[in-house]
Amino acid sequence: MVADVDLHADGATVTCTDGTRYETAAVIAADGLHSALRRHVVDDDAVCSEYVAYRGTVTRERAGQSADDTSVVLWVGPGIHLMQYPVRRGELYNQVAVFRSRRYRPGLEPGTWGGHDELDEAFAGACPPVRDAVARIGRERHWAMYDREPATTWVNGPLVLTGDAAHPMLQYLGQGACHALEDAVELGHRFRLHTHDGVVDLRRAYREFEQVRIPRTARCQASARPWGELWHTDDPTVLAVARQAVRPAPRGRVRRARLALRARTGVERRPADRRHPQDLRTHGRFLENESDGSWDQLTARADASVTLSASSSANIEAAAACICALGTSSPFASNMSKTNGM
Repeated sequence: MVADVDLHADGATVTCTDGTRYETAAVIAADGLHSALRRHVVDDDAVCSEYVAYRGTVTRERAGQSADDTSVVLWVGPGIHLMQYPVRRGELYNQVAVFRSRRYRPGLEPGTWGGHDELDEAFAGACPPVRDAVARIGRERHWAMYDREPATTWVNGPLVLTGDAAHPMLQYLGQGACHALEDAVELGHRFRLHTHDGVVDLRRAYREFEQVRIPRTARCQASARPWGELWHTDDPTVLAVARQAVRPAPRGRVRRARLALRARTGVERRPADRRHPQDLRTHGRFLENESDGSWDQLTARADASVTLSASSSANIEAAAACICALGTSSPFASNMSKTNGM
């Protein structure tokens, strides 16, 4: 594991935790949210959202009645949400329970907040299917939710940041891993573009890489925070406006629509042509279709199917209303066919 790096005019010396040292012309930092190398580029700290996630898989049989073989299911409520979806050909069901810790205070040590008792307390008022699902989630480990402010540069000489080391974001848009993959494809593209006679023009490749990538990732970083707040809102004004803005489909009727939800940071899921690697760079393109606030127009632009039932909660409706009114982004990127409320 990399512990630190010494940067020189003509390269870098990388030091690992076991004492091993390497001399290299370039260093690509992909060491995550708490990157050991980021401090050489950006002087900042990770920002705690005060939320905690418990994740785990169960068999389809143990998932309970709320499980669905084909859908991503989202339950939301004030200060909590539960995400469920099938994995491994439907044999397992992944569940992610997230809640805001009442015990969190700045400076508290990890492990002193967000424990099992807080998880159970947070979901105690949820409906039975949600409580049952949360009870089945493993308690061995949990994750505090952090992000960072968007950086203006990811480069310092031979060092470049990528993935969560460069642009950690909250999970509400479901784009963290996507952007790490885009980084890899874009950086590889710039290396190929600026390699001549076996020598890479590192400065130019890095510069063009961050010029392309920073605006996209910063947009997701900035949009994920308010989107999470919308999921977890208990603001009665927002909820009241939402009821007027969104018309749920009649009970029992599946309303399938092309869902772009604008879409400033909605994601266009376009398969890449393997014969043309550069096409990969368009995977995850931001939709730029402007909305005039009409729900029908929003749902008419989709790449995914959605079910809106009369049982949908006011919190989901509030999020949709804010999309219409404010052009806020949607995390429902693909294959979303059910949305439930608590």
